Amino acid sequence: MSAQSVKDEIKFQFWQGLGWNLGTGLLYFAFIMTGAWFIGSTLERKHLERLATGEARLRDVTASTCAPEVAAREVAMVSGSVVVANDLFKAWRARVRSLFGGAIPQYESMVMRGRREALLRLKVEAHTVGSDHVCGVRFQTTSIGVGGNAGGVE
Repeated sequence: MSAQSVKDEIKFQFWQGLGWNLGTGLLYFAFIMTGAWFIGSTLERKHLERLATGEARLRDVTASTCAPEVAAREVAMVSGSVVVANDLFKAWRARVRSLFGGAIPQYESMVMRGRREALLRLKVEAHTVGSDHVCGVRFQTTSIGVGGNAGGVE
């Protein structure tokens, strides 16, 4: 018996000793995906509620993409940025969806939440410096790679 076949036999016995087989693997996969869906949905719902509360609180601070046409009393530079990560379940669903093409709603909701969060942070900073309007708002999205793998939405 070759050294490689002995190693393969030991690996097989190890996993078999743990009770791993196809059914067990699928059960664990379903359990992990259900947990990821529940936790991700709960966190997203809470984030959207927090965004709605913040937006309502700062509705008197406006923002636009146009250049200021009226003379401002004071000028200040403000910015709002955010990094939004995808949860495990959404990432898995997006990968499956990308096999068939078309829009990927999981990423659309992530981009929407990121833009709302960035705009809210911008308005908070503007409110902090005493401003009631922000001119020249621009949004930019980019991919951030972790461990050499580019991920995210472009």
